[in-house]
Amino acid sequence: MISLLGRVSPSHHHAAPTSWVEDLLLPPIVRSLCLDARYAGQIQAILMDLCPDPATIVYRQDVLEDLLRLPELATRLETLLPRLAEPAHGGSSRWEAGGVFQVTARLAELEVYVECVQELLTALEAVQTGLQAAGWHDLLAELRDRATTPTFRALQTELPELRARIEQAGSVTIGINLDAQLRPESATLLGIDAGRFAGPRSLLGRLLRGEAALPSGVTPLRLAGDRQPFGPDRRLFQDLSDLLEEVTTPVAQALARYTQIESRVLAGLEAELAFYLGARQMITRLQAAGYALCRPEIAPCAARICRVWGAYNLELLLRLRAHSSTGDNPPTVVPNDISFDDAGRVFVLTGPNRGGKTTFTRAVGQVQILSQAGLYVPGSAASISPVDGIFTLFPEAEQAQTGMGRLDEEAARLAEIFRAATPHSLVLLNEPLASTSPAEATDIARDVLSGLQLLGARALMVTHLHNLAYEIPALNAATAGQAMLGSLVAGAAQQDGDLARRTYRITPGMPAGQSYAADIAAQHGLHLSQITRMLRERGLGE
Repeated sequence: MISLLGRVSPSHHHAAPTSWVEDLLLPPIVRSLCLDARYAGQIQAILMDLCPDPATIVYRQDVLEDLLRLPELATRLETLLPRLAEPAHGGSSRWEAGGVFQVTARLAELEVYVECVQELLTALEAVQTGLQAAGWHDLLAELRDRATTPTFRALQTELPELRARIEQAGSVTIGINLDAQLRPESATLLGIDAGRFAGPRSLLGRLLRGEAALPSGVTPLRLAGDRQPFGPDRRLFQDLSDLLEEVTTPVAQALARYTQIESRVLAGLEAELAFYLGARQMITRLQAAGYALCRPEIAPCAARICRVWGAYNLELLLRLRAHSSTGDNPPTVVPNDISFDDAGRVFVLTGPNRGGKTTFTRAVGQVQILSQAGLYVPGSAASISPVDGIFTLFPEAEQAQTGMGRLDEEAARLAEIFRAATPHSLVLLNEPLASTSPAEATDIARDVLSGLQLLGARALMVTHLHNLAYEIPALNAATAGQAMLGSLVAGAAQQDGDLARRTYRITPGMPAGQSYAADIAAQHGLHLSQITRMLRERGLGE
């Protein structure tokens, strides 16, 4: 079956560590893309498999675009989706004639396969003139090829007849002998019928007519395991099995002619349709609520650019919406532009605490991931080159092993980045080297930045080492690398003394030299006057 994701295999491109899945808060985005929770693992796998080929990414974008333009197609496919899963969850991938249950399971599997192929064909042919994506046309052509084969046509004709044979065995009649004390003594099969027993117990109904409190005469049975005995003599159940095999043997013989039919090919299509339909649902909901999402232009890999106008952190928006109590005042996020190109490919980001630096850094990574999956990105317009890997370093708790503190761990991970990243990678460092002195951290950070310049990868380093930003001209002059260094700063408007209002605007510029930590300390009651008052209230510190 044709893949709606294109033809690029994960083995065809560079494999990078996947610590960025948690660092960039990908799981909430995955959940927002899920029509059903059972698709979460498959959707996350698609996002993690960073597609490096611009043509394949555009192929995916076109598939999604048709779903966005043709809501009637999306509705029909969403209705069909649960049916596509049935062949994957029943029967074996390679069928051979076996017991009664295997025969009936295979029959049901082939019935669903034929129905799904027909319904997919009907859904696509109904909007054929409006389909623009090569992916949909490829799928339509393959479905037509399958539906016109002699084998498929034979299945269409024969399956109803085989189902009718199976339905001849709808129930069995059992005779039970009673002993002198009216206890069940023995039983035998009396007959097999197409109809099913239902309703009140007819015999008791005749004997005790008028008794409104009579329970139903049909008791559900539980399928016992092979090792669980039915009683001292299992002969009755062996007879039943032999009888049912007589019914299913002709069906098994007929199905043996279709062993080459592999219905599980629909399972892969199910996961891909779930991915696109979930993306369509998220995009339409957010756009209807007034949030900007756009189809990015996919630039050549060699350009190594990422330009997004009005970008924002999608996970933050989803979290704010989840906690919003009313739709009258939808939550807002501050948009920022992202720009990695020849004018600046490695950036130092400084600014106040809680100024939005980490949020912006995650937004850069999220935009890259969504674009390479073929999805819309948060923003009003975008032009993005694929990356071959994403490398992140976010603060972690100190490691437990002896001699492996936080600085050791960060240094080891930074070294690993330089061993694995290429000029076409994305590197996101969130406040590294904070566990050592500012002077020592500055020395190491300076070398790391120069190394990233030599590498030529797109990179962003969030830091409170403001002096690094002022050293950028000297570093650019000293390092003959493939990337220019630049400085970004998170904005804050000073209000009173050390207090400041965060603007959450990330713009090119130089830091003001303050992290405005004092107002955060004040919020937690850590100014001396607050501590003094707290202790006095407790009767201490007089």
